[in-house]
Amino acid sequence: MLPINAITCLIITQITGYLILDKMKLKYWKYVMLCGILVIYIFVLPSCFMQISAKCGMPNFGITLSFWIFGCGSALLTHLIFSVVRNTLNAKIK
Repeated sequence: MLPINAITCLIITQITGYLILDKMKLKYWKYVMLCGILVIYIFVLPSCFMQISAKCGMPNFGITLSFWIFGCGSALLTHLIFSVVRNTLNAKIK
């Protein structure tokens, strides 16, 4: 699995989780889910993709930074977009 596939799977999981939490009317649990996904991007996924046999640490550094920048950035952007769209739709309905 490539890192972009892991990021895409977590974005889909995040959106699905947000929709389920909205349906169950648990709005503060979205923040818990966001924090959990950020922990996965910062600590779990980089260690899964690191090369153990590499004599140079730069490939591992690149993998870690890509998860930190693209993964955490996509999680925060997904959370922001979902919140703005949900609030806009709720304002139009009322």
